[in-house]
Amino acid sequence: MATSVIMPKAGMAMETGTIIRWLKNVGDPVTAGEPLLEIQTDKVAMEVEAEASGYLIAILRAPGEEVAVTEQIAFIGAKNEKPPTGAPAPVPAQAPPTAAGTPGRVMATPAARRRAGELGVALEAAVATGPEGEIRLRDVEAVSDSRRTASVSPLARKIAQQEGIDPTTLTGTGPGGRILRQDVSMALAGHPQPHATRTKLTAVRKIIAQRMAESHLSIPQFTLDTQADVTSLLTLRSRINAEAALSITVNDFIMKATAAALVEAPYMLCSIDSDEDEIVQYHDVNLGMAVALESGLIVPVIRGAERLTLSALAAQSADIVRRARERQLTPDEMTGGTFTVSNLGMYGITSFTPLINPPEGAILGINAARAEVYLDAGQPKERRLMTLSLSVDHRVIDGAQGALFLQKLVALLENPYKALI
Repeated sequence: MATSVIMPKAGMAMETGTIIRWLKNVGDPVTAGEPLLEIQTDKVAMEVEAEASGYLIAILRAPGEEVAVTEQIAFIGAKNEKPPTGAPAPVPAQAPPTAAGTPGRVMATPAARRRAGELGVALEAAVATGPEGEIRLRDVEAVSDSRRTASVSPLARKIAQQEGIDPTTLTGTGPGGRILRQDVSMALAGHPQPHATRTKLTAVRKIIAQRMAESHLSIPQFTLDTQADVTSLLTLRSRINAEAALSITVNDFIMKATAAALVEAPYMLCSIDSDEDEIVQYHDVNLGMAVALESGLIVPVIRGAERLTLSALAAQSADIVRRARERQLTPDEMTGGTFTVSNLGMYGITSFTPLINPPEGAILGINAARAEVYLDAGQPKERRLMTLSLSVDHRVIDGAQGALFLQKLVALLENPYKALI
């Protein structure tokens, strides 16, 4: 008997999910626990595992469709079994994601597939040059180059050749982006049009765009910058990692100190409920930790961070980053934050303005630690200074409150043993 595959309710607040892609095709064998498809919720992209073994006998919803939770999206059954009577009609068969050597499937490297999607090139249009008959990145680029060449009018191509201009680098103003004589003339006149490629926003990037626009337009926020001498912190970190055989990062230390400072400054753990005209005061330090992925920025939450030891916090942080990259986080792990930390220090950034993650009332930006020489009793010494950038919602947190919190945090970072007690 066929088993229904439903859109999972992966979090309490989840109402719908959007299918990103199916990892199996109709007719493929499926093993329980094996990734079956990828979905996008309003919080995170994640894999959905099969709950039964057998064969994928029907796919009911196609990639790009938004589906309500618990709605049927596929069936798993015996080989050649038909979907149950009265079931929704299956969607047309899709091109499979991978699987070299399987009849009807296009063999291509991951880089070639990614580039084909960016350029809007069908893999079937490429001539495979890989050693095993697979389509390589260069094959996709060749199709794109040939299309650009074909979209140049004969007169525009002739003039471009005479003037030593590559017409495929221009943006055409003709129908379908065709490059015309006037486009070459503009380039010769010193007004070249920029070469550009258009790609649709991914679901993750759309969500980021919406939330950042909401943060910028609806929250009157300002940023306070201060500096902390983290020389002792860096020394202590090296000693702990060497003697205790741990792998504590600078970010772990900062998260631990931030949690301790928030216990001393609970007024930072608040937000505003404009509908009810109320200030919401939180009692737990649920730290949001910004994690950068190829698809965009996500903010999973470490709950009860003030109750965790440094090693426990470091373990949770590492686990969250790993599972975020493997798309194993659930929507519930992306909600409930009361304060967020965003670290750009590893990129060499020395100051930035972090945008508040609604509905929280503040966010802390961590910057790179830089070396500075100073005089101590007339003797030159070196120390490491780090800029801390705190953005706050001025509706619920005043400048003086933000400054007091930063003072507490700086004191803990400059005396890191206190943060561990």
